[in-house]
Amino acid sequence: MLYLNARYDSRRRPYASKLMLTYILVIVIVPFFYFGFESLYVSVLIPYLQGFILSIIALSISILFHRDPSKLVLIPIHINGFLLHTYGGLAILRKAFSADFESAVALSSALVASIIGLESAIVGREKKNFYMVHKLMKIVIIMYFGNFVVGTIVANKDNIVLRDILRNIVREYEDSVGSVDEGMITNREIDKAMEILDNWKDFLY
Repeated sequence: MLYLNARYDSRRRPYASKLMLTYILVIVIVPFFYFGFESLYVSVLIPYLQGFILSIIALSISILFHRDPSKLVLIPIHINGFLLHTYGGLAILRKAFSADFESAVALSSALVASIIGLESAIVGREKKNFYMVHKLMKIVIIMYFGNFVVGTIVANKDNIVLRDILRNIVREYEDSVGSVDEGMITNREIDKAMEILDNWKDFLY
């Protein structure tokens, strides 16, 4: 399943392929369980063989992901795009990570702007630094409400690592620009958003 989820993603496919090869080693031990019922000698060897194969799998995973362990969690995730809005609902950045996702990200941007306005009307502006997740038919919209901007990731699944990346992007942007006008966005603010998103491209696309 891990390989099937990543087969269309050129960046994640090599990791998934290598992991699949290590997991195939688990299949090797299955016949030994059958022979273990027939032979006392084989049954004695099974625990040692299990430990050997599990050690190989653990070693392979540690070598593959020793620099960025979070990538292991993100392999099954397909991230369609990223959005950044002001609390006024104005889009600072709308980035689809593939031409196939352009329409989905565009529709998500309009939906997110409506959600921001509705949330501000109901809860007010006092509540900040929280997540909101909306599950649609084939996509999940993960929103993080920062101090003065709202970041959104459009993906197929939601997990804690993805939320943490989204929060870090929003906080990094807010620290960089200081503040934004809810009704007007300058080129500087757009360029800064693109620059920060580009810094996270290894994780997102």
